[in-house]
Amino acid sequence: MNERNDSTKVPKYFGPNAISYHSAISAWVKTCAVGDNGSSAEKAEAILYRMEEQLSSSQLSKEEKIDRFQPNVVAYSSIIDCWSKSGSTKAAAHAQRILDRMEKNGIKPNVVTFTSVLTTFARQNSFEGAENAMNLLKRMKKLSEESNDVDVKPNIVSYFAVIDSIVRSNG
Repeated sequence: MNERNDSTKVPKYFGPNAISYHSAISAWVKTCAVGDNGSSAEKAEAILYRMEEQLSSSQLSKEEKIDRFQPNVVAYSSIIDCWSKSGSTKAAAHAQRILDRMEKNGIKPNVVTFTSVLTTFARQNSFEGAENAMNLLKRMKKLSEESNDVDVKPNIVSYFAVIDSIVRSNG
């Protein structure tokens, strides 16, 4: 009588997964507002880091961990964009750090990701921001040329973000 029937066993894939994590990130990103000083971005970023932590520490098989916890390019890019809109003085540092983590974790940024970082640099309103934007644009062009990858090739929005960074730097 103490036997549990199969319907009461916890399913193998019970618990949060990539879809639920990405949905939570998306919800926080949708609350991003110009001038919120990074509040929404911080919450979305915390979920991203939780995913990365689960990916590295879970006892599941490698394939199961990737299926359940691997953040995708959209998650990283949307959080970077959220930081860009935040008005936080730390936004550019966060955007760069997220881009670096993304690449370290083997997720390939695309033109949207890079352009979100360029926009964040522009919104620094500083010479440093303009310099960082120009360097990132050069990197994008080099990556695109070396790999023949159109997904990282700068587009008109990328160039406008760099121009904006120069104008805002008063340079």
